[in-house]
Amino acid sequence: MHKELIAFNQSQRTAAYDDIRAGDVVRVHRKIVEGNKERIQVFEGMVIVVRGGQSSSRMITVRKVSNGVGVEIIVPVQSPQIEKIELVKRAKVRRANIGFVRTKPAKKLRFKFTNAEDLTKPAKSEAVEKDALEGVEKSTTKDATDDLTKIEGIGPKIAETLSAAGISTFADLAETDAQKIAEVIADVRGNHTPDTWPQQAALARDGKWDELAQWQEELDGGKA
Repeated sequence: MHKELIAFNQSQRTAAYDDIRAGDVVRVHRKIVEGNKERIQVFEGMVIVVRGGQSSSRMITVRKVSNGVGVEIIVPVQSPQIEKIELVKRAKVRRANIGFVRTKPAKKLRFKFTNAEDLTKPAKSEAVEKDALEGVEKSTTKDATDDLTKIEGIGPKIAETLSAAGISTFADLAETDAQKIAEVIADVRGNHTPDTWPQQAALARDGKWDELAQWQEELDGGKA
């Protein structure tokens, strides 16, 4: 579910907060009470940590750099003190924790962002794309919960190859032997080591995103 504006009122709160993910640039509108007065304070930054999965206690850490100093706030998305959260743009990342941004210069962070308004545009139909591209293959867009590229070591080409072999979900990958996976991707160029893919997929299938993120950070040595 992609929305330019994620508004947390009582009717939408439960359905909306699940879409916030690490890599999102958001505007958090917080209620600030000063004596008998109440005002709204806006904090804009990048979501670097998501905790709580899809539970009612879900919390996000939002970070910005102001005058060369990093500033972070922890936002309980279900709190009545949160008026709303606006999605500004989104970067494609594979983790629920990108805390490594704290130690890297901004110029070395090569995130590719998509503006919020572009996320709401309807996708072209299969037939239109086929005619327009004259037979050029396009990968099929998956639901975010079955995006195999969230597994460390799997890129779009490998995900497409696995899908063509009937391995298109986290559950499929978790139940496939690593040797079988190696045989399926044998024709894909590169030095691929799928030994950990089934275990990573099992964590993703079970919604253990924090545990998966920690493991992936260990696998790639904390690299972006």
